[in-house]
Amino acid sequence: MRGLLHILQLVQNYAARVILGGYKYDYIALFRRELHCLPVKHGIGFQLLLITIKALNNLAPCYIN
Repeated sequence: MRGLLHILQLVQNYAARVILGGYKYDYIALFRRELHCLPVKHGIGFQLLLITIKALNNLAPCYIN
């Protein structure tokens, strides 16, 4: 599981660099902050909680409700 989370974090970092036009050795925390992304290890629980709350209040997309 830890290996999969690491790979997911690498993909998220790469996507942030592509979206914002960063370079390989740029400091990634600045990109994540600008995109309002949380690190994977902290972000997964928060994002699941947020989606759950939205689904319970009928604020999520229809495919989740």
